[in-house]
Amino acid sequence: MDLLNPITMKTAAAIEVGELCYLPTPISSLAFVAGGDWGKTWIGLWMDDGIPSIVNGNPPRATPSFGQNWCLEIVPTRHTTSGPIGDGSAFLGQILMQTDGPHLLVRASQTEADVMALNLATWQLSYPEQRGGYGFDWRVWSSQQDRMSPHARPLHETRYEPREGK
Repeated sequence: MDLLNPITMKTAAAIEVGELCYLPTPISSLAFVAGGDWGKTWIGLWMDDGIPSIVNGNPPRATPSFGQNWCLEIVPTRHTTSGPIGDGSAFLGQILMQTDGPHLLVRASQTEADVMALNLATWQLSYPEQRGGYGFDWRVWSSQQDRMSPHARPLHETRYEPREGK
């Protein structure tokens, strides 16, 4: 028998920056693990509103992980937005393409409206720079092989309509 399983169970201490895993929450959520000055930071992809948020509190003891070989696909659509970032709220949840690479704009917590930028090339969190950029939708796949399969579905997908910033 061939067992096709992209998931391994890992302790929170064993999870590395750049991994994709599940968070055991009431609405089980996928999460990225970022690094930086704050140490490991969990960024949940909440299924209720789809807007990524930094997760406050203790990480799980053990969680299913897709490892670091998962795939994030940037999707140009008719809703691709551009312009000055301002406070970032108009781009919240989108991937913002800038000269130093792609940044995912996330909520600073599940309850705060402040915006942080996750550099997807370095997995470092910072406050968003105030220069302009282009916002894109995106999809998360368990692997590049899944993404190329005609019948596969993404693990997570964004589809943002244009919205006004603060």
